[in-house]
Amino acid sequence: MKPWFRSPLSQLIWQVPLLIVIILGLVLVPTYEEAVYDIKAGVGSKIQQESLALREAYRHQGSAGLMAAVEHRNQSFDEGAVYLMVNRDGQKIAGDDIEWPTKATLVNDSWFISPESGRDTLVGKVIILDDGSRLLIAQRSPLTKFRSNLRLRLILATLLAFVGSLLLGAWTLGRFRQRLERIKNSARHILSGNLAERLQLDGRHDELDQLASEFNLAFAEIEKLMDATRHVSSAIAHDMRRPISALRYRLEELSARADLPDELRTHIDGLLHQTDESLNTFSALLRLARLESGSYGPKHEPVDISALITEVVDTYEPVASAHHMQLVSQCEPALVMGDWNLLFLALQNLLDNAINYGREKIEIASMCAEGQVVITVRDHGFGVDEAALPKLFDRFYRGDEARTTGGSGIGLALVRAVADTHGGRISAANANPGLCMTITLPLLATHN
Repeated sequence: MKPWFRSPLSQLIWQVPLLIVIILGLVLVPTYEEAVYDIKAGVGSKIQQESLALREAYRHQGSAGLMAAVEHRNQSFDEGAVYLMVNRDGQKIAGDDIEWPTKATLVNDSWFISPESGRDTLVGKVIILDDGSRLLIAQRSPLTKFRSNLRLRLILATLLAFVGSLLLGAWTLGRFRQRLERIKNSARHILSGNLAERLQLDGRHDELDQLASEFNLAFAEIEKLMDATRHVSSAIAHDMRRPISALRYRLEELSARADLPDELRTHIDGLLHQTDESLNTFSALLRLARLESGSYGPKHEPVDISALITEVVDTYEPVASAHHMQLVSQCEPALVMGDWNLLFLALQNLLDNAINYGREKIEIASMCAEGQVVITVRDHGFGVDEAALPKLFDRFYRGDEARTTGGSGIGLALVRAVADTHGGRISAANANPGLCMTITLPLLATHN
């Protein structure tokens, strides 16, 4: 949750709706207050004008003229206007058939606000006449209804704006994250060794497409450099095999001479061994280059992993015994689609490493999980420094301990190429004690 919340895009989801709510508040609240003020002012002004007009009628025509004016207004003016004239005893003389409002005090020129049951608020003014009669001039103000309705609409509009912008932001961010996830997965797939692939563009020519295009240019440059490196290494391996093979042939001829002193024969045999190691290294380089370029053309046929491991164990059991090691296997029946010889070569390289750097016991096992078969080869040696683990499968990389023994640094790179060719992957981890190599391959089927 914390990484998600710290993301600038995620923060934008709730910051934008919050900003919208603040802007609506700053704009609509003053508008609401201004509308309330205008309604109050309009009602008050109308009542004040009617008060002046009726006072004028009373001054010139007396009570009879005032009564006539009240009746006339009661019949012809708008329905919101209320007029009521009562005598000093409170009995109606003219105007509407209503009770005298309790809020209307008997004070000359006093204002009152009286809510009506199920109706608008009554806002008015009381005038006390010379003969003790009273005149009530009022308006049914829509202010209460306006306030409640507008307040509800403002709250609803704010909520809709907040929720709508929140949902829109979440939807937009979801699509944005999906595109980022596709880019990340494609980049991870490319970096795992599929340098010929490229990030897919959506065709929108937006920032993500521009970023993907820049990454594609970088991947193209990396692919070109890697191809150049592979070409150089394979070319060197190819060109060097012939002179070294000729050198080996000459050394064999010398070693076969009967008059050769024993000391010189021993030196020549040592040179023959070193020559064989060089030829094996060049062969491995050429095989690795063919695998990485895709020109090897491996077979695609069902391979029984259990039978494969059994054959590898049978082949290497005498070698392990010669090194005073115990080779233990535990396999689950599983089928993968691939090349038997390549997979045998991969396990052969892993067992070679385990025998060279392990102690006492070597464990090789396979198990099926989530549509994959997982093959592990674990020795019980001293393991590898954690910082060196990611480099183990790089060509020519050899740890400090490995530099004092034989080997070319090609074997594990070749194992990774085999795993990639079969749509799988390989990883290494310290098992404490020892090192555990794990090959994961897509599962074709499982025996019953």
